[in-house]
Amino acid sequence: MACTHRRFFGIPLVEHTTEEVAETWGAARSQLSALIFADRMLLWRIARSRVTRQYLLDVRGRVAPNGRGAARQVRVATGCRVGAFPEFQSVVRIMARAESDGATVYIVGRSQDQLQRVEQNVRATFPQLRVVGRAVFHGSNTEAMTTAIRKAGPRLVFVGSDAPPLLKWIREHSRQFGPVLFVVASRAAQRMAGRSSVPRSGAWAAVLVRPFMAIPLIGHRLWARYHRNTLKA
Repeated sequence: MACTHRRFFGIPLVEHTTEEVAETWGAARSQLSALIFADRMLLWRIARSRVTRQYLLDVRGRVAPNGRGAARQVRVATGCRVGAFPEFQSVVRIMARAESDGATVYIVGRSQDQLQRVEQNVRATFPQLRVVGRAVFHGSNTEAMTTAIRKAGPRLVFVGSDAPPLLKWIREHSRQFGPVLFVVASRAAQRMAGRSSVPRSGAWAAVLVRPFMAIPLIGHRLWARYHRNTLKA
């Protein structure tokens, strides 16, 4: 069956190729948006979150499948060949594009150590991309962090974690920031910090249920095709 539509259980997916991502997402923007790099487990977590899906639609945000497993799930569920976007390389290209304009970035991390290493990496690799602030995310400092980002007015907010509380903070506070792009890329941040990716909680359970995932994926594709044909009728 042909490509139905570029949504994975309601999640809006990146329409561009890996080569087009930098220009599309690294250039200056006229409105708030968000780009989330998601492996197969994060894809399902976002699919289960109605508020996150709606937020992405509201701000014209997109999810970029990261890795062949995530891309394969999308292809089976939609029939669309959405590239397995290499997270680290894609983030580097986006920052390089922003650097060419002398743009600014604010960095949000999961720990002080990660934050320092990521900032050092960004400053060394993209000297013309000005770091205008950084913060370790805690539930107790969300208001201060929100105020700091609003005052700094960066083009990019690079978020090195996709933890549920952080995604909730983005949904609830980002509309205060104007035409900012949130780039959520936890694995890229880990690599910038010189750390290998740590298996997600529940990874073994995901391996056990993987053989059964074809059923909902194919079901989604059949439903999407039927829905499209119904609208055409």
